[in-house]
Amino acid sequence: MENLELQKKLSPINVWALALGCIIGWGAFVMPGNTFLPKAGPLGTAIAMGIAVLGAILSGIVGFYMAASRLLYSMGKEKVLPAFFCKT
Repeated sequence: MENLELQKKLSPINVWALALGCIIGWGAFVMPGNTFLPKAGPLGTAIAMGIAVLGAILSGIVGFYMAASRLLYSMGKEKVLPAFFCKT
């Protein structure tokens, strides 16, 4: 079996994605424990995280519906879509 090695190289988009992931990870996991928990308490933190989760779920559902509707429209299946999405 050959000994293959990966190249040690990051493109600018890779560095940007890594930095953005670190920012989101810090805000989602570290900040609630260090900042929100002492000020709001456990119940306030849980309520705030619950509201954030509901917002993320709603955003995901809307994004999925919009993407699926554009795909169906581009495939010529306008009849299965609400009239709102068929307007150009």
